[in-house]
Amino acid sequence: ERPADELVDEKAETSKSWTLAEVEQFRASVRDDRLFACWLLSCYGLRRSEILGIRWSALEGDTLSIRRSRVAVGKDSVEGMPKSRRSLRDLPLPAEAAAALHDLKTLQQGEARMFGDRWTDDRLVAVREDGTPIRPEWYSDEFQRLRQRACLRRIHLKGLRNTSVSLMLAGGLPVHVVAAWH
Repeated sequence: ERPADELVDEKAETSKSWTLAEVEQFRASVRDDRLFACWLLSCYGLRRSEILGIRWSALEGDTLSIRRSRVAVGKDSVEGMPKSRRSLRDLPLPAEAAAALHDLKTLQQGEARMFGDRWTDDRLVAVREDGTPIRPEWYSDEFQRLRQRACLRRIHLKGLRNTSVSLMLAGGLPVHVVAAWH
């Protein structure tokens, strides 16, 4: 447990983004996390609200359709349209993200069976083991816990979006794919 004054200092030194090496370090550190696919989508620049609003029905082959978002309103989470009309888009998935989503879906189908629930592709992607939706605040807090465990500089979750263009280009993704994501 870190002393409270160290946590305050860390918050004062929040950076806007990470280097590519830091993003790679984060990705490596969360590779075995249950929500690895969601963390990858964050690294590729999706907004928290977009990730939390994705349903399995939005995934078709190697294309992900962004049509919904989930945001916190008081103690509730509300589903609605993404931030802007331009946010409505069909994204070509990098192979790593497509594979991670496939693995997560398979895992969640098994979890649904364990809990005696019927599977449907209308389920949200970002859910707990019991199928309940993840709260936006929890997702941001969990990002900070994972970041700290990986010994990385503090950034806000949305800071991953700032780094994502460079990450995607460095990963060899075509410019038109990068543009579609942003």
